[in-house]
This record gives sequence, C-alpha cells and structure tokens, in this order.
Amino acid sequence: MQALTRLAFQVDKRLGTETFASLYRKHTFRPDTISAQQQSRFLSFPPEIRLIIYKFVFSHPPCSSNHLHRRTNTLSLLSTCRQIHDEAITPALNNTHFHLQHPHILTFQSTLQSLGPLKNQLRHVHVSIPLQRLNAYTAANPFILTQLPLQDLVIDLGKIEARTWVDENTAYHYFVSAMLYRAAPASACPVALHESLFQRAKRRVAVLLLADWASAEQFYDSVGSMVCREVVVQADRDEKDVLWSALRHFRLVEDCMTLLEDEEGEGEMMYVICGDEGEKSFVEMGVWPPRRWEGG
Repeated sequence: MQALTRLAFQVDKRLGTETFASLYRKHTFRPDTISAQQQSRFLSFPPEIRLIIYKFVFSHPPCSSNHLHRRTNTLSLLSTCRQIHDEAITPALNNTHFHLQHPHILTFQSTLQSLGPLKNQLRHVHVSIPLQRLNAYTAANPFILTQLPLQDLVIDLGKIEARTWVDENTAYHYFVSAMLYRAAPASACPVALHESLFQRAKRRVAVLLLADWASAEQFYDSVGSMVCREVVVQADRDEKDVLWSALRHFRLVEDCMTLLEDEEGEGEMMYVICGDEGEKSFVEMGVWPPRRWEGG
C-alpha cells in the first residue's frame, strides 16, 4: 500500500496534476497528529507571540548570493519540529523572497504540486532563466506562476543574444509564446498549451514559421487573468530592447504604458508598462496603480 501511495504521488508530481491525490493526501503530514512539547520554553509562549516572532524572522529584504547561507539558516527553522513547522510555514512562505535559478529547465508545475495548498501562500518569487529556455509547451514555463496570488513575480531573462533579424524574430516568438502560454480566449476556460496536444502542435508550427499569430485580445486576456499582483519581465539592457520590440512586433501594445479596464466594471484596472531601469529593460504588468508609484 505504501508503495502504491508513493507511486501515485510521484506520478502526480511528474505530470503536475492531482489525479491520484485521494490515494496519498490522507497519509501526508497533518497538524492534528502533533503532541505538545511542554519542555520547550519557546513553545510555552502564547501562539500570538510565536507568530510575531516568526514574522520578524522571515521579514527582511531579499538577500543576494552573498547572503544565501543566512537565508538557508533562516528557513532551517522549519525543520526544528513538526509544531514549529506547522506554525511557521505560512509566515515563511508569505515573507521569504525565493530566487529560483537553474542552468537547465525548471519544473515549476511539479514543484508547485509538491507544495500542495501551501503554494497559495507564496508571495515573492524571482526567477532567473535564459530566454532560450522559455517554453510555452511544458510545465517548466515560469509564466505559470502568474496564476498564484503572489505580490510580485520577477522573471529575469538575462542577456538576450540577437545578432541577426532571424535571431530577433526567434527571440520575439520565444518571449511572447511563453507569456501567452494559454490557448486563445475562444472559450470561457482557455487551457494551457502544455495541456492540449492540438494547441501545442498548432502554436509550434506558427512559431517555426515565424507566423504573426499573437493578438492584442489574447495578450489583454492573459494580463487580465493573472492572479499575481505584479509581474516584471526583465533582460539586460541593450540597443535592441527585445522585450519592447517583441510586443510591438505582434502589435500587442501601442504605447509604453497601457491601461486595461474591466469591461464589466467588476474587476480591478490592469496596466502594462515598458521601460528601462538601471541596467535592465523591463515589461511590467499588474494591478493599477504600480507599486513603484505608491507614495510618490
């Protein structure tokens, strides 16, 4: 039975689904199995005091690579015991700035699946991934993270090599195809391209032919459907400004700032801003007004 449970979990983790969740969910960690540790001075504090301490521990600015060891030690608090893990996991995910990077493809879907419902407690994620690794057709697409209630998501594409017009066009298609990873909004519930063999094949052909397949309607639908409050896609600044050029190539935007109003007047106003900041070019999307303007 345990072997079957482990197999079901691994299959769901690999596919990024919850098809077999009923087989393993009841065997996972449950807070109601925790026994009190009366010998612990820390756990003798009232729960409200412990929550304040947890928030203080995890609430500090995102660290650079030089402070990676300190961040690891901070998160190691979750390994102290099961009770502290259960109490601290939410403030840890709420306040920690996670920086994800890998020389190969990142498997976002399986990682989120392993977190289960806790994935909805993530608030700050920074992803570093080369443009060539963006893939709209797999669950490794970082734009999948826009469907989480994050406060901010940064996707850093680093230096984009585009020496010829073919390189530039290929970069445009890589970027826009990954950003619009869902099928065109022909129905109320568009599916992710990696979940539809037909849509995946259709888009692949369009991208290979460098066909002008993207539309402003699809782009606005994608921005409007984001759950994340703020998404910043950035790349090393150069004279080509591939991100802005990609949006202009497909005529997805007309100006450096676009406001998207909810036609039914029920949702929040969204925005898209393109620009430069320091050594980076960026495309920023989110709920109006931008956080960088707050208090200004």
